[in-house]
Amino acid sequence: MKSDKKYKSTDRRHSIKKTRFGPLLTVLFCTLLFAAFIFALVLWGPKLMNLTLGCEPDWSCLTGSEPEATHAPTATPYATPDPAQSHALYGADLEKVQTEMLVESYQYLSDISYCAPYIVCVAGNYTTDGTAAFVRVVLHDTKTQQNTYLTLPQQYKSLRFPCVNENYVVYVDANGSGGGRIMSFNRATEQSIVLKTVHVGIPKLTLWGKYAAWIERTGSTRDKLFVCDVSTGESATIAIYNNSSFGLSEPCLYEGLLWYVDDGGILECLDIESSQTTAFNTGLYVHDPKYNGKQVAFITGNHGYDSDLYFFTADEPTPVLVSEGVIDFSLGDGFVSYCKNDKTYVYFFEDGVTFKITRSNETSLMLGAGGDFVIWMDTTWKDKDILEYMHVTEFDDEG
Repeated sequence: MKSDKKYKSTDRRHSIKKTRFGPLLTVLFCTLLFAAFIFALVLWGPKLMNLTLGCEPDWSCLTGSEPEATHAPTATPYATPDPAQSHALYGADLEKVQTEMLVESYQYLSDISYCAPYIVCVAGNYTTDGTAAFVRVVLHDTKTQQNTYLTLPQQYKSLRFPCVNENYVVYVDANGSGGGRIMSFNRATEQSIVLKTVHVGIPKLTLWGKYAAWIERTGSTRDKLFVCDVSTGESATIAIYNNSSFGLSEPCLYEGLLWYVDDGGILECLDIESSQTTAFNTGLYVHDPKYNGKQVAFITGNHGYDSDLYFFTADEPTPVLVSEGVIDFSLGDGFVSYCKNDKTYVYFFEDGVTFKITRSNETSLMLGAGGDFVIWMDTTWKDKDILEYMHVTEFDDEG
């Protein structure tokens, strides 16, 4: 009987599932496979979506090359507005908009100021001693260009530094070498009174309403700041300067506020009616402060080439530099005018735009400003005083 042969298998491999670690390895493998799927979806999903939507996909991650830069669409260019174009002076023909002030009867003019609608000055001729005697106060109407000549009480050689408003004229009846009388003239009654006898120098006056102010030399080294009621002649001493350069700084009286520099160099503002004083420590040397109802301007020297021009607003007293090397300046409504290097300039506070209003072939000396006007002397010619003026914020091409 034939017996069946039995064979013993020599294959010793066993199923992984039957091993001790089989279940753990299976779970690990499935986790890695799922992670690879998620990675592929994040990497190529957006590109496949772009391809579906008709966009060019970026396959640089597969090729190893950098993608070509895609330029952003060019914005439509818009010109930046030039703030100067918003001003009447932009592109103006200066020869047409500037007006010459003619005073035919007199050769010399001085002490220019503005009281709407008049340009105010004194006029005169040379005398036998070779100096000018100013004997008339001139009111030049900027609307009609007609002159009115005021004959005021005069005892000495010249009428100096007149200030005019609707009720009063104040002026200095001055000797040629200094000294004289500070006078008040009532325009309605034509009566005059002596406000003060001056012994040294010729004070420069400032007027607002029925009040006038000035700084006067009262001793060999002493100056005093006075405020006077021009209707009665009553005066008060506001500040005393002992051997101080601040005694040379002119005060400014406007809208009942007196702006001046005290003996310590601090800018002060005195309300005449309430007697309340506010101090402004600008951190700068202040000379000849001027006020137009909103801005205060001053220079940082005594009218030399080292004098810089600054301004600030009363509610934000941080000085802003306008220009360096300014010889003199004057305030108008919304602007300051100044002279520098024999030219006259206008700076607008609102946007900081500056215009040179002296024509290229001329030289000039800024004399005053007020309202909408700037006044200067044409110094191109030396044989006669030629005053010119112009609007700076509104005018037509015919001036």
